[in-house]
Amino acid sequence: MDSSMNIFTDMPCEAGPLHRETQERSLRCPSPPRIWIPPPQTDESGLPDIGFVTSDVNRHVDSSFTNTDFIQDINYEELIRRDVGRDWKYEERREAQQVLPFLYLGPDGPARDKNFLTKAGITMCLAVRNTLSARANLLNPKAPRELGIPVVNIDVMGNPQLISEFPKAIAAINEHLNSRYNQFKAKSGTSPSPPGRVLVFCETGNERSAAVAAAYAMAMYSLDVAKAIQLVQSSRFCVALDYHLAHLLRSYDAILMAKRDVYRAVTPVESPPNGSKGNMRFEGLSLQPKKRGFQETRDDDEDMEDAMEAVDSERFANRQPLAPFIDALQVEMNSEMSANI
Repeated sequence: MDSSMNIFTDMPCEAGPLHRETQERSLRCPSPPRIWIPPPQTDESGLPDIGFVTSDVNRHVDSSFTNTDFIQDINYEELIRRDVGRDWKYEERREAQQVLPFLYLGPDGPARDKNFLTKAGITMCLAVRNTLSARANLLNPKAPRELGIPVVNIDVMGNPQLISEFPKAIAAINEHLNSRYNQFKAKSGTSPSPPGRVLVFCETGNERSAAVAAAYAMAMYSLDVAKAIQLVQSSRFCVALDYHLAHLLRSYDAILMAKRDVYRAVTPVESPPNGSKGNMRFEGLSLQPKKRGFQETRDDDEDMEDAMEAVDSERFANRQPLAPFIDALQVEMNSEMSANI
């Protein structure tokens, strides 16, 4: 309940003639805390060092992330070739940049440029559009289709709907690249690295499409929100995700972590020898878990409460008490004292 509301009448409290308000009142909902994205650390050559582990591919996080055989042959050397924070040019916002060896990010301009699509070796375009733009046949470039490049559309009514479309976008990218990977392997026994390149774009290349690129990095490389945004911005410096999209990515990160926990809990790490008796060992879970007693459960709850109190107490360490109103006489006395000084 708002501190300026009367608990008996649900009406705003107003200062009488003998009192003055100490703070400006507001009836709007509080804004969520800002997600701070620090600048990435640099390596010995002075280039941004994101530090993601390329071998940690979460191909089992979701059923749509299973087509990832192509990633094992991807070459990540010299992925970040320059420090865009130092030599970024304003005109580059109209171009597309390489975020991953197989993933480009940019506005709709490069998707209309046949020369860029051919030179960059783009094999699929993924458009992240607003539903209204889709109905008006906007953000529907002809150049990819004229070159025989497939186009996948992700249409959303608003940015909050993106979180439900992330798996669809990730699946489309993986299925396309894995299909080309298997085709090359079947024909020649080898596959180029990468087997194809995907251009993810929206109107500006700085919002919806950037969020999709960050979500892909989070899902496939176990990056948190800050690392994923750093990876995207280290290639396309003009990316500016507002706090709504940043919190959307944080929510998606929580979903991914929950799925990873479930997978680790039910994935067998060692099978019992033939003919032996006993439970199959699972990572974090047994087929016949031991039932916890009442006292053990109570101890865990108390430990959790103590930990939460310790963490939450930091917010109140240096906080001074604040009254919503003060005496009008005191305000006048303070004003007179200030005037005399």
